[in-house]
Amino acid sequence: MIKEESAMKKRNNESGPPRRKYNPFEQDNLYLFPLARTFVDDEIKQPTDEENQKKLLELMYTYQIYHDVLIKKLENQYALRGSKIRCTYGTKTALLDCIEDYGVLKGNLPLMVCSDCRISNIHNFGSCQCPESFYEGRLPMTAPVHPNGQAAVIAKGNRYAHICVPIIDMESGWQQEENELWIDNYGNVIKVLADSAFLVCRYGGDIWFAEAAYSEVMEDEYRKYLQIKGFPKEYIDYLEELHEIYPLWKFEAVQTDIDFEEFVDFQYTKKYKCTDEVSESDGQIYAGEKSGKYYEVKRSIIHQHANPYYILRLEAYLPVMQFLKAEQFIPKEYSDKIVDNILKNRYNDALCEKVKNMKISINPIFIASIIAAENGPYGEKYQDKYVYNMFNFGATSGRTASKKYAYDNNWFTEDDCLNACERLFGKFLDRGQNTLYSLDWHFRGYADSTGVYQYATLVRDADDKTKVLDFDQEEAKDYPFVFSIPVYNNIRTI
Repeated sequence: MIKEESAMKKRNNESGPPRRKYNPFEQDNLYLFPLARTFVDDEIKQPTDEENQKKLLELMYTYQIYHDVLIKKLENQYALRGSKIRCTYGTKTALLDCIEDYGVLKGNLPLMVCSDCRISNIHNFGSCQCPESFYEGRLPMTAPVHPNGQAAVIAKGNRYAHICVPIIDMESGWQQEENELWIDNYGNVIKVLADSAFLVCRYGGDIWFAEAAYSEVMEDEYRKYLQIKGFPKEYIDYLEELHEIYPLWKFEAVQTDIDFEEFVDFQYTKKYKCTDEVSESDGQIYAGEKSGKYYEVKRSIIHQHANPYYILRLEAYLPVMQFLKAEQFIPKEYSDKIVDNILKNRYNDALCEKVKNMKISINPIFIASIIAAENGPYGEKYQDKYVYNMFNFGATSGRTASKKYAYDNNWFTEDDCLNACERLFGKFLDRGQNTLYSLDWHFRGYADSTGVYQYATLVRDADDKTKVLDFDQEEAKDYPFVFSIPVYNNIRTI
């Protein structure tokens, strides 16, 4: 299509009478097809079925790796008719439907199966926001208006608006791990669909479940589930309360095999933490920070901020965001909204867009919260250069150290800093530090004696970063966030 446009521009610049605006498509039902009279070079050929299948497999493989679907054991719940499903490129949720069920019910709702991926099962996700370049020349573009008259929303960077018309590989169906429940449908054994399954639309969208995994699980059953996951009773009391408000949220227990009191002693005696509140200190200036504004922190304050039980006991959704997994997938439409809420009033629009579109394994919300809370040098002069270090990397002794770190690493534009972000945060992920909590409390490094690397010395740093997360409390109910919570030995709960 790019070559076609170039050729059109060339022709329109030729001498002669004005030409009528060329429309390269004709509409057939829900699709737009190129007209026979095009200006595409002869050597450009349509991809074969084999190439299309290869492209689909690549999309599926990328999804599987990104979500760790096939290598991580999940406790699946079975999907029911009416489950909410979403697509990465859709503008609204859809309901998984079925015209005829297989006679197996949970409560009064039928169980769905892996072949339930037809048009009668999945209607549409509103408008398709997939970049046209992903499928141009491989699939037809969809029409700009739904049959009901509703116009599609045009995606940024696309030339046309497109309605959502999912194209699914019917032979493959929903992809999921093996489960133990099958349905015998007149001699044809069919696998029951789990809510951890996914689909890949040929247009490039990933389709997954946004239905509450435990919408029909009784309270005592959920408690047993948390016990099986490895959470102690004291955690469970508060996780149950969070689950009641946010039924889509999932909690993972990380068994540290660490004595919590010894871990606190380690942080205290090594003077790894400080405070800017005199009331939280014994009055001693913190030697690691040159400004004189920080103090050595009391052991009791370290105990408080490092204690997952204390964080859960606050019974609020923002503190628990310390345990939000950095590498989990968050739908772009929601992620973009939160990033805007966090950064718009603090930085220019260009930086917001760059953060929203960063191609790294850490979700943009995590990155934005760190930028906003750190408030690091952003175009500040150091020696003869203007430097950028929004993450305050290397700020071991204050802002001057942060600017020097940027200068020494040639971070003279915001892009320089953002590009380095992937490598530096990648090191944290490699060490198992994939939450705001674990960035500041490196329990894995302490446990295996490989070295303790902690992002910040301020004792309440992780808590401060959650306070800039501008989540709408009601909207947060609609997303299956995953939280990774450490479980320590010998932890005081009173």
